[in-house]
Amino acid sequence: MRKMIACMLGAAALCFSMAGAETPVSAAEKASSPCRRMAWNRGWEFRLEDEPGKSGWQTAHLPHTFSLPYFMSDSFYTGRGSYRKKLVVPEEWLGQKVFLDCGAAFQVAEVTVNGKAAGWHEGGYTAFRTDLTPFLKRGENWVEVRVDNRWNPRIAPRAGEHTFSGGLYRNVHLHVCSPVHLPAHGIWVQTPEVTPSRGKVRILAAVKNDSERIKRVTVRHTVREDKGGRVVLRGEEPVELGAGKEACVQTDLPPLAAPRLWSPAVPNMYRVTTELVGEGGKVLDRAENPLGFRTLELTADRGMLINGKPVYLQGANVHQDHAGWGDAVTDAGARRDVLLMKDAGFNFIRGSHYPHSQAFLDACDREGMCMLNEGIFWGMGGFKEHDRYWNCDAYPTEEKDRAAFEESCMRQVREMVLQFRNHPSIVIWSISNEPFFTRHAPEARALCGKLIALVKELDPTRPVCAGGGQRGDFDKLGDMAAFNGDGSHVKTPGRPSMVTEYGSVSCRRPGAYAPGWGGHGRGQAGGGALCLARGGGGLVRF
Repeated sequence: MRKMIACMLGAAALCFSMAGAETPVSAAEKASSPCRRMAWNRGWEFRLEDEPGKSGWQTAHLPHTFSLPYFMSDSFYTGRGSYRKKLVVPEEWLGQKVFLDCGAAFQVAEVTVNGKAAGWHEGGYTAFRTDLTPFLKRGENWVEVRVDNRWNPRIAPRAGEHTFSGGLYRNVHLHVCSPVHLPAHGIWVQTPEVTPSRGKVRILAAVKNDSERIKRVTVRHTVREDKGGRVVLRGEEPVELGAGKEACVQTDLPPLAAPRLWSPAVPNMYRVTTELVGEGGKVLDRAENPLGFRTLELTADRGMLINGKPVYLQGANVHQDHAGWGDAVTDAGARRDVLLMKDAGFNFIRGSHYPHSQAFLDACDREGMCMLNEGIFWGMGGFKEHDRYWNCDAYPTEEKDRAAFEESCMRQVREMVLQFRNHPSIVIWSISNEPFFTRHAPEARALCGKLIALVKELDPTRPVCAGGGQRGDFDKLGDMAAFNGDGSHVKTPGRPSMVTEYGSVSCRRPGAYAPGWGGHGRGQAGGGALCLARGGGGLVRF
């Protein structure tokens, strides 16, 4: 995400409410718009580069993983794999911006166009955008994404009980728009006031002018009910941008009477369409984001309150891999997982132990599944003397690796929050899983503190914790204590707390379910539940 270097706060926003249907967009208007967004998953070619006998190009469709077919193995391919696809650029795209949007690639991705380096991304679980524009020519082009999943002591996660398969394992899109455009994940939909009778919406939108001239455009927002598409709010703000400049444009929409609130029991959703409108009403760029009206409070005595009512959180940790497909889970597969959790009687999911896909979060929004979205500072059971593979110390043992590793954690947590903070289903952020598994606890604790501060800076509306922090005072960081395993017995009087993980005590999976303890009542989680816990006093509002 590029830094937003200015904030244009118009004094007189052109806003009004709508109770009727949206005026349909004419075919002529659609044809005149340079904005296009298209799924680009099918018809890739793929090859492994570091395995003898598998270096030839083969047809592959996304999402895809190096490990196909995948059936829970204790070994997996590590190395480099390349994806390439032909892109035929029509004449009408010349002069426009063309971006490649990847949902994620584990864990280092290098994008080239016609053999020239176009972009680079480190981190396996967050989306990234690559500007293809300077490297494209009219007609036939070749786009290649080279993915490397080899362990790197300077990239998080360094450790974890998981199969770290490489690949372009989430959706890929082509996004075509004007040189004046909306940067990826640059829209923040806020709800500064929510009551059963009134809801206020404030939208901050980043706008970038990559042209060589001053541009005057209008940022236009339309709020619709997710079911049925009825328009309930509109608002717009003009903005003037110099060449190469970026701004943050704030739009305060008029209050919405009697908003339909979001809760696990009744997950009412809205959609926000943001458009950049240029001369003659031409839509230069467009983005969509979720909106849910709800309030959130975290207390030490009554647990979590959504819309002022206590919600007893019961749920499970959910990984992203499917039998046969590994991490290459389709959108339908992500929705199926959320529905399985709901059908099991759960209302809460801990995304273990990394940011999950856009489709997964969309499903949580629509099904009323509360979500703990987690960063990638991941420790693995035990204290390792030497770095080796993903079975190592959570924090770098070599001082020369530490600055780069901390930057990797900060960057990926920043990307996670910016990508997902509009989802009402996210009720807690976590920055880690068992980060205490290190011989460098003071350094790891300091890093967790910095990560928590970063999350609160980017999104002060939700509680933040260090997940699985039952040792070394990690549970005292953040807004709540989050315990795995033996942490369920830790007492935290006066502080909100949660059991974030327990179940099988065996690392041989699949295996017998053998919980280390039973139920502890409503104050602690039992029988597969995760819940906010006990103690007196100390109301924290978000």
